[in-house]
Amino acid sequence: MEIYMEEQQLDKNLRYERKYWLDTDKSLIFKSILKDKQFSEIYKKRRVMSLYFDTQNFKFFRENIEGVGNRIKPRLRWYHDIQENNYNEIDAGLEIKKKKGFVGNKLNFKIGKYKNIYELIKSINQFDFQEKISNIVNIQVFPILITSYDREYFLSKDKLF
Repeated sequence: MEIYMEEQQLDKNLRYERKYWLDTDKSLIFKSILKDKQFSEIYKKRRVMSLYFDTQNFKFFRENIEGVGNRIKPRLRWYHDIQENNYNEIDAGLEIKKKKGFVGNKLNFKIGKYKNIYELIKSINQFDFQEKISNIVNIQVFPILITSYDREYFLSKDKLF
């Protein structure tokens, strides 16, 4: 099996992004406020899984922490539907997230489907995937961190927020 990277789309619609980290007890209050303000849920709650790539001296991480206005973030990303509790098959994509201040967009590449995380990592190692990402971002990168979190998505009634 060979890893392929088919460019899906460059999101030409820049978006302003705000993310909030909330403890469970506070998230219920926050969601209640959103519903009172006529925000609606636009996706089912899902688990976001990411494998981040960075340089040996953590260039992308440092730029994020230091608030560098013009930065990128290469990562593999896939999602799990929490309600279906299906954590086996992975439909992964490479995202090159570009950000300038609070405005961002993403370059997306379809990677493929894998039976599980072990098959994905095996494929990354086997097909020089890290070198392909390095060529895209013009700097040598390495897999640094796998992380996951649960996310919920809301949209205002006027569809502006």
